[in-house]
Amino acid sequence: MLIADLHSLTSNSCNDLKHGIHELVATLLACGFEGNSSKQIIFLQSSVPGHTELAWILSSVCSMLRLAHLPQWREKCGYFNSVSDISTNNTLSMNNIPDNASVGLFTYPTLQAADILLYGAHSVPIGADQITHIELARDLVRSAVHKWPSLSSILHIPNSVIFDAPKINNLTNPIKKMSKSDTSELGIIYLTDTPDNIYKKIRRAETDSIRKITYDIENRPGVSNLLRILSAIQGRKIEEILSTVPNDWSKEDLKSKVSDALIQEFDPIQRRIHDLMNTEEGQATIVNCLSHGSRRANQLATKRLELIYSAIGCKIPDCKNYSSSYN
Repeated sequence: MLIADLHSLTSNSCNDLKHGIHELVATLLACGFEGNSSKQIIFLQSSVPGHTELAWILSSVCSMLRLAHLPQWREKCGYFNSVSDISTNNTLSMNNIPDNASVGLFTYPTLQAADILLYGAHSVPIGADQITHIELARDLVRSAVHKWPSLSSILHIPNSVIFDAPKINNLTNPIKKMSKSDTSELGIIYLTDTPDNIYKKIRRAETDSIRKITYDIENRPGVSNLLRILSAIQGRKIEEILSTVPNDWSKEDLKSKVSDALIQEFDPIQRRIHDLMNTEEGQATIVNCLSHGSRRANQLATKRLELIYSAIGCKIPDCKNYSSSYN
């Protein structure tokens, strides 16, 4: 499990990054992820230099125009006032780039591609909104192999795997996915939310004026979103839930049921997070988990980098200088 701390630097809200990293590791462990097993590791992106090294190699075969067309770039930075500057003239109009649009934000898709390709992944589980980034990774493999044919046996074109998992949308804007980057926290449920906060957020969730509870994504996105949350928490199909509730079940009843289910599900997770974050033993567990993951990830990455550097004619740097622990 990669914790993309380098990617987080492109965000405007990366204060107290170390605390955020520790809390994320604690959350993963509390949810049952085995960070110290032979099959599962948790590691920091920044602790494996191979990510940025491969990203640099990939950036040499990626055009600025290709990155500029990615919808996430246009959405996150405001992009150009007129996309026609690019589509018509095939050039980048630097005058229209917002002042706060960083190089890191612009080029982070190449680092994201390196995250995938460094470990030779053949299949990558993604959400529907990440398809464009997988396509970029595929394009970069083709471009790199075209430039350095010897890479053909090393870099694999990854396939995307989109799981049919319940999609949870924003509570206050149910046609938009729930995301921690949203400006208002009322639409977001965190694993660390208190029961009072959960009740408040669910109670204020947008629904509609229709009394009967039905599942209709197009016409009733708010109610449908609450049903999806309940379905995911209880592990039951929406049809089964609707077949077992009274005909006079109101939206208030649904919201109360969703709140209770979330609080019950989150309680043991929150207790474990608290122990990991607030005890010496817990903090040691987090640091040891990251250290173990870093060592293992570097072992895998170094072997791959040796092959990649050899194929393109470069010599790999001294691996002994690579950091193998998290402080």
